[in-house]
Formats: sequence, C-alpha cells, structure tokens
Amino acid sequence: MTISKSGVIRNAPLAMRLRADSVWSMLEFVFNGLVFIMLGLQLPVIWTSSVIQADLDPEVEVWMLFAAVFVIYFALLILRFTWLWLMKKISHLFYEKNIPLISPLIRRENYGYLLLPGYVVLSP
Repeated sequence: MTISKSGVIRNAPLAMRLRADSVWSMLEFVFNGLVFIMLGLQLPVIWTSSVIQADLDPEVEVWMLFAAVFVIYFALLILRFTWLWLMKKISHLFYEKNIPLISPLIRRENYGYLLLPGYVVLSP
C-alpha cells in the first residue's frame, strides 16, 4: 500500500508492474486460503464446545447462541456497509474529481447481489 501511494510503482516498467501485481495477487490468494483453512479447522471444535457448555449451563440455551451469532453477523454487515459509505463520502472531500456516493451499477433491483456472499457463507 505504501509503494502504491508513493508513486514508485507507477514509474516502474510495465513488466515489473505486471510481476508485482501477480505476486500480490498470489499472496492475497494464499493468505485468504490460510484464513479459511484455519477457520474451517477451528469451527467444529468451537461449535461442539459451545453446545456442550450450553447444555451444562441451565441459564444458557442453544437458541441463545444462534441469536447471538445472528446479531453479531448483522451488526458487522451494517458496520461494513456504513464504513464503506463513510469512506466514499470522506474520500470525496480529499480528491478533486467528483465521486458519486452511490455507484450507477448498484440499482435497487441489484441489492440482492450485495447480500449474496453472506448467504453463500451461511448456507450449509
């Protein structure tokens, strides 16, 4: 990120920029894969221990665990879209060009596609 903001990569030859882009894309893919592998390995253990603890504690029920997960999920979803909207609005103050607050590609009939990744993650 620092290199892209400093302008060093813009002055580099095309071959170097292509290699740098390929390397960063590969590293991003590898780190993304590692995160999902770690989540996949830890999730069953967390799930079973949470259900066992909920069964042992008379004040906690399994539906309360599901409710907490959904509340946190939707809070993070709202936080993410709020953060993106604020970043777009704030970036409008620092750049000369006129950036639209809502992309013309995002129309009311396409809102379902924005929520599709969350549905795919939660589906069994």
